[in-house]
Amino acid sequence: MFNTTKTIFASNFLFTEYDILHTLKGGALLNRYNCSENQFGDFQNSFNRYRPCIQPCCSGCCCNIECPLPVPQNPPGSFLGYADFYALMPPDNSESIAPGEDVEFPEQSFIGGTSIGRATDSSFNLFDAGTYLVLFEATVDASAQLVLTLNGTELSYTLVGRNVGGSQISGMAIVNATEDSVLTVRNPASANSPVVITPTGGGELSISAHLIIIRLQ
Repeated sequence: MFNTTKTIFASNFLFTEYDILHTLKGGALLNRYNCSENQFGDFQNSFNRYRPCIQPCCSGCCCNIECPLPVPQNPPGSFLGYADFYALMPPDNSESIAPGEDVEFPEQSFIGGTSIGRATDSSFNLFDAGTYLVLFEATVDASAQLVLTLNGTELSYTLVGRNVGGSQISGMAIVNATEDSVLTVRNPASANSPVVITPTGGGELSISAHLIIIRLQ
């Protein structure tokens, strides 16, 4: 049984063993500075390691230690922005895409944040410098290749292709962009033939092609 009169010091805060046990059990502890458990932090590795509070300081709380930094608005694991641009065939991409030309994604379903936008039907703004995850797919006739471009330059590590026969072509890559960059999906300039985006593949309804952009950091 704990001796509730014995005290333990941690980061300038005074606790009894009863307080510590109560905290480890998830109780709503109020310590001598009137800080709740969420504000105050918790104990790790039994009683000898203390993690200070990560919440912004409140009045009368954290008063004997340096105020911790506020929690970031976008903690690790969250997206800073995202967008889904798409085309429907037909009527979109009705003309074959010649070497050096870009696939059109003239529609959009969702845009979140302010980092990503549309420049034209086939080019897209990355307004903020950062790291972006880019995914694209389209159903094509015959053999074909597609590649991402950034500010007009083909990114060779993003090139994907398929052999003869009609089926889907898809790619994904992480792109580091500078401020106000422009992204496209292109039939490479070195290609031997145009790319034909398949209309009504597999049935009577229009089929989609997608370009999804997610800002990671």
